[in-house]
Formats: sequence, C-alpha cells, structure tokens
Amino acid sequence: KFLQTQLELELSEPTLEEEVTKKRAALRDSIIVLLSSKSYKELKEPNGMKVLRAEVKKSLNGLLTTGKIKEVFFTQFHFN
Repeated sequence: KFLQTQLELELSEPTLEEEVTKKRAALRDSIIVLLSSKSYKELKEPNGMKVLRAEVKKSLNGLLTTGKIKEVFFTQFHFN
C-alpha cells in the first residue's frame, strides 16, 4: 500500500512558526517515521485517524522548544 497525506498544524503561538520552519526537515522525518510504522489496518480502524493525530502531535511537540502544536489536521489522506 501507498499512503499520500498532507497536514496542517495549529500552533500554540505565532512565534512558533519560525522554529517550525527551521526544524522542517526533522519534523517531516518524524512524521514519515511514524507513518511508516503504521499498518493499513491500524489506519483504517474507526479510531485510527484519531490515534494517529495524537501520535503525530506528541512526536512533533517532542522536537519543539518555543511552543507546542495545538492540533493536527489531515487535509489529504489517500491510500493506493
């Protein structure tokens, strides 16, 4: 299976945008590693997206120091 996804982040404060930009590669890598560890079955479960959203938020917040991700929004999520 192939997953194509796009997401938007809600930041705790506007000043966090600078840190997110600087750490873009590390944040993207963290998301890719997390998504790669998931099975199709896990993501298609009724609660799969909710669990994934929380895991992405936790993973990204572990890399940030000047603020936190308040919410993760999946704006695209397709399996092939």
